[in-house]
Amino acid sequence: MVRSEVRASRISRAHAFSAPAGLTAGLGLLLALVACLAPGSASAAPRSFFGVSAVAPTSADMAGMSNLGLGTARVEISWRAIQSESGGGFNWHSADSRFLGAAQEGLRPLPLVFGTPEFIEKDPAKIKPPVRSKRDRKQWQRFIGAFAHRYGPGGKFWQQRPLLDGSLAPGEILVWNEQNSRSFWRGAADPGEYARLLRITDKAVGAVDPKIKLVAGGMYGYPNHEKSLKMTTFVKRLYRKKGVKKTLDGISLHPYASGIGGLKKQVGAARRILDKAGDRKAGIWIGEIGWASGGPNKNFLVKSPRSQAKLLKKGTRLLLKKRKRWHIKASLWYVWRDFSRPTACPWCPKAGLLKENSRRKPSYRAYRKLINRNT
Repeated sequence: MVRSEVRASRISRAHAFSAPAGLTAGLGLLLALVACLAPGSASAAPRSFFGVSAVAPTSADMAGMSNLGLGTARVEISWRAIQSESGGGFNWHSADSRFLGAAQEGLRPLPLVFGTPEFIEKDPAKIKPPVRSKRDRKQWQRFIGAFAHRYGPGGKFWQQRPLLDGSLAPGEILVWNEQNSRSFWRGAADPGEYARLLRITDKAVGAVDPKIKLVAGGMYGYPNHEKSLKMTTFVKRLYRKKGVKKTLDGISLHPYASGIGGLKKQVGAARRILDKAGDRKAGIWIGEIGWASGGPNKNFLVKSPRSQAKLLKKGTRLLLKKRKRWHIKASLWYVWRDFSRPTACPWCPKAGLLKENSRRKPSYRAYRKLINRNT
């Protein structure tokens, strides 16, 4: 079964559900009353909807995520860290550790696969797509196929660990990260090149398991480099490329904004573009959303601890409210815990729900209340 047939089958099953017959009018009124009185019932979501990204998480971090009530943990898979030589073997140690840490705590890993190995580009700061030569394309397909074979449903990683809950195996892969930004796509963002990456990824992953969903990597709304593209421009151009609609099951967004209005504008715009392109069933994953509780004063994403919590609450409530209309599959906060390691992002180190010493911020408590009321 090819991927397009799998997608059509999923859509058909979704429309096959019908309510049980024989319900009386009185019972219907009672259920409606209960729905109105139950807090959060109108926006109730599966626990997997609530997620987080983390920088170098420890086992204590993973346990903390589970205790908070989160259901999804993003797992960054760097090709550079896994394969060092052209045609060489794969070192899955770091990836195994991340998958194991999540699954042991009942968290579903959401893999984000990207990166440029040294045999394609020696400078680690230059993240180049593996589509510009036949050799690079074959190397990527070999790598992404091996990844799907190991970590997909029924994969080798799960077979070797029968005590883990195999149902946590990821059913989707985020293909690359912020491909509309020059920072992750040297020398310039190119929807045509990215479409080619999707096609070769689809072929490799589909050969392993055609039911695994491919999701376009998270896109920042307004990257400021002249060789980057706005999210809306990139997605419009991407969907004009041959085969993209059949290949993708959805897109991921990083809708950073100073306030809730900007968040709403970006996600709503993405939904309209997908609908206009004829892909109304495509899902949207909020791969990153967040504000910092400290940092450079002039940065639009730097707030006070109380404002960070307030924005988390309002932003997540908006996404819950629009979850079905916009087909939002998950919302992941960036980031779990503050960090001090070097980064080009000036606000990121203070974006955590926890301080670096793991003390809880007001945003942590706000997130916990939201999860408890809406699952």
